[in-house]
Amino acid sequence: MPFQLVNISQQDPRWKNTGLGFGKNSTIGAYGCAMTSVCMWLSGFGYPETPDTLNTKLKQRGGFVQDAIVWGAVSAIYPKVKYKNLVLCRDTDAPIDAISGAIAAGQPVILEVDSSPRSGLQTHWVVAYAKMGKDFLILDPWPYPTEQGKEISLMTRYSQGKDFKHAITAAIFFECQTAGDGSPAVAPPSTTDGSMYVRVGDQVPAGLRVRSAPNTSSDTLTFEYPGTYLKVIEPEATAKPKIGVNEQWLNIRNAAGTEGYVAAWYVDSVAATGSTTSSTTTTPSTSTVTPTPPATSGTIKRVRPSVGDNFQSTPTSAAANRQLTASAAQSGTYHLVATIWNRYGGIFEPMANSLSIEPGTAVAVFAVESGGQAFGTDGRTLIRFENHLFYNYWGKNNVDKFNKFFTFDLGQRWIGHKWRSDAQGAWIDFHGNQAREWEVFNFARALDETAAMLSISMGAPQIMGFNYSVIGYASVQDMFTAFARSERDQVIGFFDFIQGVLPNGGAVKALQAKNYTLFATIYNGSGQAAYYGGLIANGYNAFKTLYAALPAVPVEPVPVPEPVPSTPPVVVTPTPTTPPVVETPPVTPPVSTSSGDMILVVLSNAGSAGLSLRQKPAHVAPVIVNEPVGALLRVMEANQAEVRGRIGKKNEWVFVRDTLGRRGYVLTLFVAEQ
Repeated sequence: MPFQLVNISQQDPRWKNTGLGFGKNSTIGAYGCAMTSVCMWLSGFGYPETPDTLNTKLKQRGGFVQDAIVWGAVSAIYPKVKYKNLVLCRDTDAPIDAISGAIAAGQPVILEVDSSPRSGLQTHWVVAYAKMGKDFLILDPWPYPTEQGKEISLMTRYSQGKDFKHAITAAIFFECQTAGDGSPAVAPPSTTDGSMYVRVGDQVPAGLRVRSAPNTSSDTLTFEYPGTYLKVIEPEATAKPKIGVNEQWLNIRNAAGTEGYVAAWYVDSVAATGSTTSSTTTTPSTSTVTPTPPATSGTIKRVRPSVGDNFQSTPTSAAANRQLTASAAQSGTYHLVATIWNRYGGIFEPMANSLSIEPGTAVAVFAVESGGQAFGTDGRTLIRFENHLFYNYWGKNNVDKFNKFFTFDLGQRWIGHKWRSDAQGAWIDFHGNQAREWEVFNFARALDETAAMLSISMGAPQIMGFNYSVIGYASVQDMFTAFARSERDQVIGFFDFIQGVLPNGGAVKALQAKNYTLFATIYNGSGQAAYYGGLIANGYNAFKTLYAALPAVPVEPVPVPEPVPSTPPVVVTPTPTTPPVVETPPVTPPVSTSSGDMILVVLSNAGSAGLSLRQKPAHVAPVIVNEPVGALLRVMEANQAEVRGRIGKKNEWVFVRDTLGRRGYVLTLFVAEQ
């Protein structure tokens, strides 16, 4: 459904005196403009919220830091609403083209403005829903009664004497991927004029730069976010071969009319469906266009093979009968290694074995160095921004500007990290708060993207961006994109780092010998090597204790091969507990339901290509394998009644295991209970 105008006031008596988030003295009426703007945005797309209902939901999902909203937490409530980006522009020009492009695509933008002509910034948030010349029409959460039916201009109300580019001090980009009725929120462009379009791929969650020239050193004109359609303005014959190819650039025009160049390896081709062509006619198709699935290969460039190259189809999590359980009496170390093994053991074990490292050793190192978490509650990669490194890569050449916004202890450079987006504002501590880590990272990224990425540690293994070549990526951007793509890529990066951080596999040899102090020296430096080495040893011992408590792995019967002529025939007499050997097994092996497991079968409406088994319950998640029609899948969720309620419904997923032990998620629309 298209966005509908819904006016809501933070001053409404029904909620104005309600406490905002976890603030001690903050109320919705006084400080709830940002959250109320989100309410109007959500309600406009068919997800009705009021400030009091959204306040409650956000508090339940970690959506506040005191009384400040965590923008990405909105996606935890509504998965089809994707948080795209925060652009701070208090000291720079506002991204007018990006805002205009989002609005033109049917996605209003939440803007920060100055609510008063007094000196300094009096922060206020509004929703910009339409472009009107050099101005935006807005929904303002402050007035009560609301201004339903009135057209309110941003510049008339909130310019405070500034020009258009400086009246906006921040912009929040969300995307409603599907509307409340399940239909696409943003329709693909029409190709009735014969134009060629491309779609910005989902592998660039922070946005794709439109540049003034076809190279990475040129000026950034604007950002375009995943799912955005761009018109190609160079000949189709030269453009098509570039799509998905590294180091190729496309000349495009966005919805706001801005022309520039985008990296062709971060866009997907858009094909018109239902068109008819022949050798004698060039009549353009009048059908709508359907984007092809986002590319999952060829867009992230590596310079050498990875430890994980042979395990791309290996399930990530440990098998159901190899899950570890820590008791309430056991320490947090036991619980942590159990969690990591259960979540990643499926891929940890074969990759550790490939390096001749005990799986328990790899789990212990991962536990100590990462804590096991890959993504935050808002779905973004866990990061830590290091001010002193950003100084090394950018600040030392821009000292005055660096000192306005960043600071650190000159004696102990790794501490005392603070930042501010306003050169006259108060310094802010940001470590330990992911929302703030991302704010400072995005601010630094606008100054120099490469330097900012080199200065963060990423994902579960917290590998620094400057180690991108150590783990085999062609650029830090490739590493950043891969780590944002999946937990699997982060785990693989961890093993690639172990293999590549020292010449001749020095780190691998340290772990093979269980010399944890030496390994900690390699991974953390010599300062606290003994301390970290002891933690790794404790983790290893905890894993060994829990793993030893697992039941013995049952040996499954296997078909006996036919004897060759020179070998006497082997007669196999199955015991009562051993199923008979089937001489000619069916295409899909039968699945026993004697244990009460729920079995699903892939229906013919999945099509000839089969049903995609995906790593996560999302259309953009990597495909593990396509299950053919008739394939049997075992449900891995405990509540079978709840699963039955989802069978046959659109946009619902179920966690399953196939007959080869591969686990993942499938759409319930294409399966039925056996």
